[in-house]
Amino acid sequence: DDPTQNVQLILSENKKLSTEVKETQVEYKEEGSVSVNSENVNVEEEKKEEEVQSFNQLIVPIGKRSSITFMDGSKIWVNSGSKVIYPAKFADNKREIFVEGEIFLDVVHDDDRPFIVKTRKMEIRDLGTQFCVSAYDNEASSNVVLVEGVVEVQAKGDKKNRLAPNQLYLYDNNKEESSIHNVDINYYVAWKDGYYQFKRQKMGIVLKKLCKYYGVKISWDEKVDELTCSGKLDLKEDLEEVFHILQKAAPIEIEKTDENINIIVKP
Repeated sequence: DDPTQNVQLILSENKKLSTEVKETQVEYKEEGSVSVNSENVNVEEEKKEEEVQSFNQLIVPIGKRSSITFMDGSKIWVNSGSKVIYPAKFADNKREIFVEGEIFLDVVHDDDRPFIVKTRKMEIRDLGTQFCVSAYDNEASSNVVLVEGVVEVQAKGDKKNRLAPNQLYLYDNNKEESSIHNVDINYYVAWKDGYYQFKRQKMGIVLKKLCKYYGVKISWDEKVDELTCSGKLDLKEDLEEVFHILQKAAPIEIEKTDENINIIVKP
């Protein structure tokens, strides 16, 4: 079994935990203990004389998902192919985490300790809220979608932008330009509940998402890319079933060999 295909939790004292399950839950209890999928993990007591802040990281490979519940009750859902770095213990004046990839947050608001999400290009400050951040290194854009409450987003070299619920902040990583749009948030956040919803979406985008969720290689041509489809896919289903549903939504055929999955437009 390839450990890089497992969810990995690396604790500050360099203790590594690896789990093969598709959905991993990490929970920090008030007394400082950690549980992974409801099983307690032994964590060394922080040395009091050390004022150095120590960090944990959660690495979620392609095809898996995870969640972390912090001591303050805030919870994040971590999408496939993502990494989150966070302090073993939040500071007294702020709660700050670093993200590569995609997370959904349900933050317990605290006026004295703002919750701040940093990515390579953006800083998002919670003002009491549920929101989604997507910042994959290999994608052309990053975005923040606000479900409820208020967030403030600032990208490198840009002014601070305040979002209202059902708004998407879109940042073009190459042009370094940002824009704000009103959207149907379900299309952006449904993954945290294990499904993917889309409306008149280009098939190429749907297939890219499936590659990411299921950790598979799928190939298709420009004709397939341009097809549009609408629907809802249950990511808990196996890929066969998902393909079956896709074939109902669009005129495609799926060719499989041992190594490859190739999708073509029905002749």
